[in-house]
Amino acid sequence: MYLKTMYLLCIIAGCFFALIGVFIKMTKKIELINQLDERKEYHRDKLSAFAGNNLIYMGLLEILLGITLFRFSHTENNAIKIGIFIIFLAILVFFSFKVTLSLKKYEISKEDGSNEINTGSHNS
Repeated sequence: MYLKTMYLLCIIAGCFFALIGVFIKMTKKIELINQLDERKEYHRDKLSAFAGNNLIYMGLLEILLGITLFRFSHTENNAIKIGIFIIFLAILVFFSFKVTLSLKKYEISKEDGSNEINTGSHNS
């Protein structure tokens, strides 16, 4: 009973991640992203698509984890279950760090804004 609840919890958590990812991607609510510096400006469209897609991937992986662990729930070899869990956990941590560490790539720097202004004034 306990293990089946854990598998179901993985699937529910995966659906939750995927739904949040779709929500961020569609509504461009980048404010929901952890570690986002509110004092800086970001390319909202690109960042929301990037973060939303990664949350969707995390959700699908979590759902796959629940299904995979359920599939191997009848095996008596706990090393297989633990190995599967560790691999999926490492992948989820990878996606979390990928989003957090990529935030700087989506910042709008002051140089970008001044270049656009300067380019427009040179054409006059």
